Amino acid sequence: QFPVVIPEGPQKPFFLFGQTGKSVNIWRWKAGRLKEPVAETSIEELNAQGYKKPMTSQPPESQITGGQALWRKGTWNVVMKRPLKTEDHKLDVQFERGKLMPMAFLVWDGSNGERGLKMSHSSWYYVMLESSTPINAYIYGLIAVVFALCFEWWLIRRVRMSAKISGDR
Repeated sequence: QFPVVIPEGPQKPFFLFGQTGKSVNIWRWKAGRLKEPVAETSIEELNAQGYKKPMTSQPPESQITGGQALWRKGTWNVVMKRPLKTEDHKLDVQFERGKLMPMAFLVWDGSNGERGLKMSHSSWYYVMLESSTPINAYIYGLIAVVFALCFEWWLIRRVRMSAKISGDR
């Protein structure tokens, strides 16, 4: 889950389904029963405003999160993906590069009887999407290396010339 509005300061929504006025965008994946080890997954986008209110599913046109899951060696590996920005600013989190974004995890183990509020959950973690390095950083680095090599060549030449002149006397 992600806060729909990324907080500027330390005030985040409650980590368990958000709170009134601070809704969260939840990406829910359900394993179901798979016949093959790799399968397209059942991912649903929801929103919540507190654990006392039910989560609401987003309309079908807003369901744009996709992904895949793999069951291997007794563990699920799930990858979910969605564009960084969406048209639905009221329901979806809008990802920004270079900004700390809170993210929390909620996990139900159905085979252990976990349903509703009985689950494992985390507090908020932070994720930051790195922005790409501008080409100028590489160019300036290359210029600095070339300048240093030229300066070193000039300095060695000057020391040798100095030693040669001193030896000639």
